[in-house]
Amino acid sequence: MAPPLAALAGIAVVHLRARAGRAAWLLPLAFAATAAWQVYIEAPYIGPGSAENWRFWLFVLLLGGSLLAVLGLAATIGFRWDGTVRHLLRRSAITLALLALLATPTAWALSTVIGQGNNVSAPAATIALFAPATELTDLRPRFGAMREVPPAKLLPFLEAHRQDETYLLATANSWLAAPLIITSGQAVMAMGGFTGRNPILTPEELADLVGKNQLRYVLLTEPDLIDRAFNAQIVQAPLADWVRTHGKPVDPAEWRGPVEPATPTTPRRRGGGFAQAQLYDLRPAPIS
Repeated sequence: MAPPLAALAGIAVVHLRARAGRAAWLLPLAFAATAAWQVYIEAPYIGPGSAENWRFWLFVLLLGGSLLAVLGLAATIGFRWDGTVRHLLRRSAITLALLALLATPTAWALSTVIGQGNNVSAPAATIALFAPATELTDLRPRFGAMREVPPAKLLPFLEAHRQDETYLLATANSWLAAPLIITSGQAVMAMGGFTGRNPILTPEELADLVGKNQLRYVLLTEPDLIDRAFNAQIVQAPLADWVRTHGKPVDPAEWRGPVEPATPTTPRRRGGGFAQAQLYDLRPAPIS
């Protein structure tokens, strides 16, 4: 939605800038209302330390810049000025207002790529991600607690035992597939799509993939909050039953090892994450 909203905002500035008479007050009022809304949103994110952190100065830029811009625009409306001076003052005030109002959205947008502890599975924009791990934890995205960090031994194990299969691994959903793909750059199948409830495969099709040497390993997990919310465990049941019947469980000591403790920057998903998963080898078992 950002591009059309940005276009509408730009159109509004151009049209309101051309208004005269009483309608000329619409532009400073629009800037003031926008600034007030941003102040309301941003105030909780200043965090401890006040003037010692840059988020405080971002807040000052928003509040002070917008106030000066609104006063400057009001002055061009309420007082008579030489035409050239009025034009220069008006353009300067509008430029200052736009800079002040765009500073916070820019920081929010950058938080998705350079913020601390951002989530590749469900990215969310918030300047709370710029704060140290001990600050503003209550304002970090709730989905951040769903990020999964693959066990250190999993990818080396899979790559060591891979024999030209198309897929390095198959998982129930993209929450587990995504970090593996990003870490390894290899093809990993999400058998249930994004949430786990999209039936892209039948047990017969899964057997065919195994028979054609396109897939060997499948990672099954216990249902978690997301699985239950989307009834994904019901959709996945036929595939999971087939894997358990025809696959051989791999000793967790070979591919998982000790589970790293969760931290504020690497939280763990409740329920069906890697810590509760079981890896199955479909090569040794007969396929029916």
